[in-house]
Amino acid sequence: MEVSGMEGGKERYSNFAVNGKQVKKQPQLGTGWLDFAGFNVELSAIFDPITRTNFTFIGDVNLPSGLAAAYGFQFHSADNHKFRLITGLREFHPGLSGSLWIDKHTGNLLRVEGYATELDPWFSVNFYSNETNYGEVPISKIGTFLLPAARESIACQPSGDDVHCFRDKLSFYDCRKFGTEAHILPDAGEQH
Repeated sequence: MEVSGMEGGKERYSNFAVNGKQVKKQPQLGTGWLDFAGFNVELSAIFDPITRTNFTFIGDVNLPSGLAAAYGFQFHSADNHKFRLITGLREFHPGLSGSLWIDKHTGNLLRVEGYATELDPWFSVNFYSNETNYGEVPISKIGTFLLPAARESIACQPSGDDVHCFRDKLSFYDCRKFGTEAHILPDAGEQH
């Protein structure tokens, strides 16, 4: 599935695929596991002062693109009002801990890794993690922007004596600008 834009502060998704095969209809809400912790919600939760996120410097990381600074972060479920997980008709706002990787030369965000904490036993997800990689993404005719390039989330749910895990992969490519032009013309029969 791909993010096709933002509406009312929420991500809008399109181009759904199941097991790598394109599906024409959007999966229905209320079944399975849904990750409403998309990249913009996750970052706004991490950096929202209300969330009271704790940050720590982990250290430098050598990457093929150069040196990055890694920072750990953690916020509690009680302070979380944005980041949420949904299964069936149940919704939960867990705590989150993880890391942010920042390019030391440019200051750009390179990666966010997160792991849900403080998951209640009544909630059917007993494990959740995600990784989002960011990069300079060219959008034809308007320029290059720092955007998510790929994201993977994993959630696990107990089912009897088994545990079922689900993986959600998003990739962003061939980005382009959509727009329209409109002109208002007076009615030819109207007199002024």
